[in-house]
Amino acid sequence: MRFKEDHPFEGREFDWVATDSKGSVGYFSTAGVAPVPEICLSNNGIYEYLFEEVVGLPVVCAARVLDKSDRDIADWIAVAERGFYAYDWSRYTSRYDLVAKPSEPLSAMTLPRALRSVVTAIEVETDFRKLEYLAPGMSASMDTLG
Repeated sequence: MRFKEDHPFEGREFDWVATDSKGSVGYFSTAGVAPVPEICLSNNGIYEYLFEEVVGLPVVCAARVLDKSDRDIADWIAVAERGFYAYDWSRYTSRYDLVAKPSEPLSAMTLPRALRSVVTAIEVETDFRKLEYLAPGMSASMDTLG
């Protein structure tokens, strides 16, 4: 996966999604500073209301919190309760760290068609169950969004 460090989303929160090799879904928050996959640059309108679309899905499971800090992680918990692995960019580690994970991971194939096309446009070539973090340069593939 090719990441872009200089992009129009710098300075504001921007979220993107991907699938893993098993078809599970991951949700990635940039904290306003993280590199993003290049495909996001040409399709940024698709991601504009991504958080609202995801938390508008029904709660399907409990979330397991991995972040031990005292910061507010309610958004990542809400995402994980919808079956997504929830990652946030860390300025300390310069990577997307897993904040919360679902007790019952959602399959991308069960998502509404429009959201499924966004989620499946980027595939991380690993298993989110084993992925504690994603750093720019790690292996992934991208399709075009349709």
